[in-house]
Amino acid sequence: MNDKQLRIFTTVPVTGRLDVTYLHEVILNHTDCWNWINNYYIQLKAKKDISPESYFDVDFNFAHRWDVPIIEQVYFEPEKNQNIPNLIIRYLDNGFYVMPHLDDYYIPCKSVYNNEHFVHVNFIYGYNLITNQFYSLGFDDKQTFRTINIDFVSINNGFINSDHKCMHFFRPNNEVRYFFNIEDFENQIIDFVNSEITIEPERTLFTNSNYLYGFNAQNQLIEYIRTIPNRKIHVVGMGKHLHLLWEHKKLMGIKMQYLFDNNYLHTSKFVEEYGELERITYKLRNALYKILIKQDFSRLDYIISSLHEVFNKEHTLLCSLINEL
Repeated sequence: MNDKQLRIFTTVPVTGRLDVTYLHEVILNHTDCWNWINNYYIQLKAKKDISPESYFDVDFNFAHRWDVPIIEQVYFEPEKNQNIPNLIIRYLDNGFYVMPHLDDYYIPCKSVYNNEHFVHVNFIYGYNLITNQFYSLGFDDKQTFRTINIDFVSINNGFINSDHKCMHFFRPNNEVRYFFNIEDFENQIIDFVNSEITIEPERTLFTNSNYLYGFNAQNQLIEYIRTIPNRKIHVVGMGKHLHLLWEHKKLMGIKMQYLFDNNYLHTSKFVEEYGELERITYKLRNALYKILIKQDFSRLDYIISSLHEVFNKEHTLLCSLINEL
């Protein structure tokens, strides 16, 4: 076979953090994908240390599991001098999506290509033996999320020059079923409201004294935004946090619709109110990008006060949801 392409989705629930995006690409190929996605991706995390010199700034992200039961995973470090393109092709032929960490310095179409060393997770879903290229999905040098063809040599160079030598392979396991669990869902909502993680295995996986969770994580995002004028401006790196916040509200709206459609809720008010929070956070996301591009910080106070209002409304809404379930 000269050409192989596994199924991908160019529209996914989350693009603000690629570790979530790529996992969703695999999950969405499973029969019970939305049962899992709607049961999880509620909790958020953020670093306590947001000083300008701290690594990964606020690291605002979903506190999400990699051990997804409907996904089969293989994770290992290839042997030294192993032919990396051949290894990737072999796993693709067996239905596995490939997530290698590559140094994007060696990857054409990446923003840091031939300019800056930056090791980052990538996603490969196919190959073409005539053009000697892999089919990849990610952000290009113009920060557009799209399919990208990358030649075998560049993938090999990106991997062998990465400081992350393990390779991750995923494929959906349709022999395993997953059914939505309303009790797990409610417990996660309670944890989010209380800014803690009490359920297992999430508590063991994510409880970290260096991180805040739930509403405390969202409030830490506000504190981070306050520090932006004192930081070296990186439009994409700083803007992605509000992008992810918007995607969180969008995903919560999807969950509310799922609950309503499946008779866990008997009113559409939660769908409507999360729809409004999604619209507000999208506007705030766009406003922050404009601030970062122009480096005019006069409207940061507007962003901060608006986020306080959003979080207060969401807190009231989730407390009402807990009473409703």
